[in-house]
Amino acid sequence: MKFRHAITAALICALVAGCGSSSQKASSASDYANKLEAVCGQMQGLTKESQTVKNSKGTAQQKLIKLLGDVTPYMDKLAAVKPPANYATGVDMHRRLSSFDTVLKNMDSDLKAKNQAKWAKDMASYGTVGKQLQNQLQVIGAKGCQTSL
Repeated sequence: MKFRHAITAALICALVAGCGSSSQKASSASDYANKLEAVCGQMQGLTKESQTVKNSKGTAQQKLIKLLGDVTPYMDKLAAVKPPANYATGVDMHRRLSSFDTVLKNMDSDLKAKNQAKWAKDMASYGTVGKQLQNQLQVIGAKGCQTSL
């Protein structure tokens, strides 16, 4: 039962901020925030889609695998936005985005393998890294990318 609740929570939470485009280098801190927000707008449709997936037929596990598959391309775009080298906060943000992307991919593979123990560890990482990511989004000023984790 806890596993099912965790999957439901992850379905809601998996709609993390996703922003960017194919390997872009930002020229300034504000340019970095703007590039991040550019793809966040593209993710708006996922909010409605997550409700459709949540209400569809299938197991909670199948639904989460579908949603993670939908979110992954946006996370890849996020990770493709490179901050200016002299912008330490942006460099830290990029590192956190890459970590979060890895956590989501691990969750997906563990769910597909039906490895409940590893998935539970991934969920703990998801919460920790997700909170760090949200804090960094606030610092950077990418307000359009912030979601509740």
